Amino acid sequence: EGFGELLSKKVTIENKLKQLEEKAKQQQKASQKWKYFETTKEKIEQAAEIFQKNNTIYQQKQTDYGKMEQAFFVEQAGILAKDLTEGMACPVCGSTHHPALAMLKGDAPTEKELKEAKQELDEFSDKMQNQSTVISTKRRELEMLEEDLTNLAQELWEDLKLENFAQQLERAMEQWKRENSQLEQEKKSVLTDLQVKQKLETFIPEKEQELTALVTERDAQEKSLVEKETQQKELSKHSKRLAESLELDGDVVEFKSVTTLYPATRNVKIHDTMTDGLSF
Repeated sequence: EGFGELLSKKVTIENKLKQLEEKAKQQQKASQKWKYFETTKEKIEQAAEIFQKNNTIYQQKQTDYGKMEQAFFVEQAGILAKDLTEGMACPVCGSTHHPALAMLKGDAPTEKELKEAKQELDEFSDKMQNQSTVISTKRRELEMLEEDLTNLAQELWEDLKLENFAQQLERAMEQWKRENSQLEQEKKSVLTDLQVKQKLETFIPEKEQELTALVTERDAQEKSLVEKETQQKELSKHSKRLAESLELDGDVVEFKSVTTLYPATRNVKIHDTMTDGLSF
């Protein structure tokens, strides 16, 4: 692969990693919402359970208070009746005839005890009301969270039921880890190749420059050698011509003198004449 292709591949991998990072953020956000949803749901269930127990206690307190109140009023009737005699008008109903007067029992609560019991019952009722309000608020919040998670599940995994949210989220996180690990390995490989390419991109031009310099030097040497060979040939030719010129001039002079003196030698070769002349 070329340097440009590796750069393009690197950019593609980095874009995929960014997309995975965004997906991871969405999944992390979904995970946090799911955990909050589960925690809120658990708290509501716990609060509802406590409310039910407190409601049972409240019902018992109401019953106990009703008995106390009834006993108190009965005792008050006995207190009013203890001094009534036949013919005396009743302070409650005005009757002067009293066939069945209320009797004092002695175990009835006092007015102070009844007031204290009523205050305790009212405080417990207020506590129950506050608990009910908190539970109702949390349930509305839970409904909103459920709707939000359903929309998020549709966005992330299309058609998905909320009860399968946790399992799908876990699978999605595992898939993200695998894809991210693979892309990181690919990116590492590409970066390694890029480093090698960068070194080669630097190394090759340097060597090409060195080679160009060597070729230039060789061409210069070859040119110089050719020029020297040409000069050598020219000198050789010049020397030969000079030698031939000198040799020819001597032969002609000698040949003329010989042929003049010895006409019979005119048909003898110049070399032979020169030899004869030299030996003569």
